[in-house]
Amino acid sequence: MIQSTSSNRVCQLILRHIVGSKLRILNDILQANPFIRGISEGLKYEHFQGTLKAYTREVLVASIMWSTFWCEVIPKLVENFDSGNKEALKFYVLDMSYETYCKELDKFNMEIETLLGNTLVGNLKNEAMKYIYTVE
Repeated sequence: MIQSTSSNRVCQLILRHIVGSKLRILNDILQANPFIRGISEGLKYEHFQGTLKAYTREVLVASIMWSTFWCEVIPKLVENFDSGNKEALKFYVLDMSYETYCKELDKFNMEIETLLGNTLVGNLKNEAMKYIYTVE
């Protein structure tokens, strides 16, 4: 997904600090979640806008986990293990800059917050952060 070589610093940080079982869960989300899969196939939030309520809670929660990984865990990895590298977050994900990708995911998060409530979504993000970022 990260458009670079395996020498990309973010790829190295992910492989070094996120354990395989958690990467498998993230891969499952990529394969099964209609929003995440759609983005990987070139769709934008606007394609799904207003339809998220038709999806299961599981799909919505998985979307939050995915977004938390990309937009909160990745910067934390860089901050904790590569803080001197100001260029680390300047990479592309699916033909989008990392910043643009996170903005796209945030559009989904905002609609999910409307459906589930911002307190629940905040709790889900916190739990996802703890789960994904715990090194075994």
